[in-house]
Parts: sequence; structure tokens; C-alpha cells
Amino acid sequence: MRDDALDALEKAVSQGVQEATEPLALLLYDAAHARQELGDHQAAFASFTRSAELGNRESQYALGMYYGSPQSYPGCNVRQNFARAVEWTLSAARQGHPDAECKMGKCYRDGRGVQKDEQQAREWYEKAAAHGSKEAKEYLEQTQAAATHPAGK
Repeated sequence: MRDDALDALEKAVSQGVQEATEPLALLLYDAAHARQELGDHQAAFASFTRSAELGNRESQYALGMYYGSPQSYPGCNVRQNFARAVEWTLSAARQGHPDAECKMGKCYRDGRGVQKDEQQAREWYEKAAAHGSKEAKEYLEQTQAAATHPAGK
């Protein structure tokens, strides 16, 4: 049944039916996530890629994770590529994905895949915190506390 739905949606998208794009991307994400849970990272990566290309922010974030840390996904056959990791993570972050926004904050904070930029880092952490990222909120609280009470003073 799911394969029939995927086939029908793929056909509709290939024929230019825009309304089919989001449901197809979501089905592909669900399939990728299920494959990921089973440890079939190569198939998961392929489905995440197709879904991400259709604009699914969850899949875009997943691709960022695969490219940034392929060793965490045995058998995915992906080479580490921080530029690609940032590209996909940024795509998800621009759509308001809190974890992607937080990850972009880390990238700019540490200069990983991008040029180090404290202002950009803070802006991404603030966006992530505003969208509910606990990690971003904690980071901002820590940096605020450090600025308010510098060590040795």
C-alpha cells in the first residue's frame, strides 16, 4: 500500500502536481526513518536525500547529520563532508528546525564547516531557543552567566 502511494505521488510530482510534493516528502521521510531504525543506513540516506530535495526539513537535518558524522551510521557509504553537512543543516534551519538552528549556532561558534563568527552563532542560538531548543536555551544562559560573572572577578 505504501509503495503504491509513493509511486503515485512520485508520478504526480514528476508531472508537475505541486500539491503532491509535501505528502511525498513526508512519506519518504517516514520510510527513511524506519530504515534508519532498522540499521539500513544506506537505504535511509537515499530516502532522506530524495525527501530533503523536496524540501522536508527533517530530512534535510538528517542529511546534515549523516554528512557531519557518517561514522555514527554504519554502512551508509557517506564520506564526511562538513560543507555538505552545513548546507543541509542550514536548509533545515532556514525553515525553523530548532535542532538545525542550534547546530548552526555550534558551527559558527566553533568554526566548523563555516568561518567562526560569534555574532552568527548567537543569532542561531537565539532562533533555536525561540523555537524551543532546550540545548540552545542552556547555552545562552551559560554565556550570559559567564558574561555577567567573569572568572577571577
